[in-house]
Amino acid sequence: MKLKTFQGSTMAEALQRVKREFGRDAVILSTRTISTRGALGLGGKPCVEITAAPDTAAVPKALQGTSVGLRHTGLENRPIRPQKSVHSSSPSSSSVDNILFSEVGELKGLVQSLVAQTRTSRATQLPSNLHGTYHELVQKAFAEDLALQLIEKVHESLGDASLSDSTEVRGTLASLIAPMLPISGPIQLRRKGRPTVVALVGPTGSGKTTTIAKLAAGAMLRDRTSVGLITIDTYRIGAVDQLRTYAQIMEIPLEVVCAPEELPDALARLGDCQLVLVDTAGRGQRDSARIEDLRRFFVAAPPDEIHMVLSAGCSEQTLSDVVDRFKPVGVNRVLFTKLDEAIGLGIILGALKRANAGLSYVTTGQDVPSDIAVADASTLAQMILDDARGLRSHNFTGPAAA
Repeated sequence: MKLKTFQGSTMAEALQRVKREFGRDAVILSTRTISTRGALGLGGKPCVEITAAPDTAAVPKALQGTSVGLRHTGLENRPIRPQKSVHSSSPSSSSVDNILFSEVGELKGLVQSLVAQTRTSRATQLPSNLHGTYHELVQKAFAEDLALQLIEKVHESLGDASLSDSTEVRGTLASLIAPMLPISGPIQLRRKGRPTVVALVGPTGSGKTTTIAKLAAGAMLRDRTSVGLITIDTYRIGAVDQLRTYAQIMEIPLEVVCAPEELPDALARLGDCQLVLVDTAGRGQRDSARIEDLRRFFVAAPPDEIHMVLSAGCSEQTLSDVVDRFKPVGVNRVLFTKLDEAIGLGIILGALKRANAGLSYVTTGQDVPSDIAVADASTLAQMILDDARGLRSHNFTGPAAA
């Protein structure tokens, strides 16, 4: 039998010894970490031991299902360097699995590069009249794949003859984008004799408290709806004071809740209100423990609607992270804030698709009670295509409908 055992202070060193002895066709049968004996059996040091065969033909049939070719470790083309002694003091810190994992990572990078090249190739095949429009969509924070799909659909719809008409191209784009914007509509009062409970959740800095004030003021001023407020945001310094100031100005009741078991009683005290808006503490999208705490509040007293508040000023990756993290709390609406601060509004499309929820409201500034409106697909599609600085030209401001 041509099997042989090799040792090294690290996995990489032992693998290099396999390569030096058996060449590129070597087959690894097993690896393990052992402790070498020092003088008088003391001072043993860890090392890696690899059992290998010179080629597949030398591997016993019973072991062929567990062997790994040296070619698959990523070391077959690496130069052989002078190695340390077998009794080196360096501890073993790698394994064949780690090397294979590294190779998978490199393969993933190659696939991503090929995908990017494919996108570029598709983009260059677009009619020259649409190149500028494609790049404009990407600058407006559309995902590249989505931008390409939209431009290709515009080409299919208009044909080559009408592509030079920028107004027609823009109108076609808007007509394609609008159906991609699921709209949930405004808050609807659902229950007679009991308040409709609406909670706003989202990461720190997304604008939940200010949006609560806008919704409350809009409901009171336009629809003469009686409103109560609850805050469970007892983590952030000044959060309760901020909402209390709004409540005092509007002369509406405010309840402060510190634990899930207190929420049902607070709702009972606001039982005469038609609408109760619940403000929650901003949670970092990676703070799973606090998001679970938030879920417990809603288990104790389930709201009728849970709106996830997202800032349009965030990156696509951040929004994706937020959406995924907050899904467990039962989000069924999305509310986008700070459209006036966004570099591009194309990210709204991806976030809504990922959340699988309709868009309820959008906000375009900090003014209370204005700078908020019920989301409208056609108007928003035009806004997405326009420069964010021109938001006001759409008359997309005013009291919120509730």
